[in-house]
Amino acid sequence: MGKPLNEYRVGQVVISKRGKDAGHTYVIVGFLGGGRLALADAKKFNVDRPKAKNPKHVRGTPHVAAKAAECAASQKNIDHGELCRFFALLKEALNVREALNVEDVLNDGLDKMDWLNKKALPDESRDGEAG
Repeated sequence: MGKPLNEYRVGQVVISKRGKDAGHTYVIVGFLGGGRLALADAKKFNVDRPKAKNPKHVRGTPHVAAKAAECAASQKNIDHGELCRFFALLKEALNVREALNVEDVLNDGLDKMDWLNKKALPDESRDGEAG
């Protein structure tokens, strides 16, 4: 079950859990009638035309677009350019994190290969002795 609407805040990064956009990252840019979140991704949905999404269908993250939160606190309009820069930085950070995870997987895979090779070596040497 999703969080109540009052547990989300403007500027918070959320990830869609349901719908054709499942897995997509958004920033909350406001709240709409009917208990829906106004979401922007700086591409298809922006501050002027946000995506309306049920809060039950998103997963909140601890990440916050600070400029968006500051604008909301001072009741200013959220700058689309700032939102674009935030998503560019977020994408870069995720790519770095993903690269580190891939490296860990590769290293783990190499360790397993070494283990398999060490295990296989005695069997191969026995086969060579039998021939």
